[in-house]
Amino acid sequence: MCSFTGSVYEQKPLTVKTYTCEECGYTTVHNGNFKQHLRIHTGEKPFKCGQCGVAFRTSSHLKRHLLTHVKFHCRRCDFSAVDKCAFQKHVKMHKRKKSGSAASVM
Repeated sequence: MCSFTGSVYEQKPLTVKTYTCEECGYTTVHNGNFKQHLRIHTGEKPFKCGQCGVAFRTSSHLKRHLLTHVKFHCRRCDFSAVDKCAFQKHVKMHKRKKSGSAASVM
């Protein structure tokens, strides 16, 4: 905080609480990061996939994993893909075939 002394401000240092891991020495000022870090040592994995049961230390790792269960299904044939890019390529193939056949009919 600052205290006013005449026309000069004097800045006092802020005290910041730090969290230190007793097992490996990791330090952080954020309690949430510290709790997440401790899971490395405890093996705790509280974020579980509802589809396959695999568990993760962080919600972001679970979110990334959930993408492996997403499948894109083609409405015109039996094609399906996990990769969005591959699916979009496949859909373009149908569009090319459609425009090609339309051109030949005319």
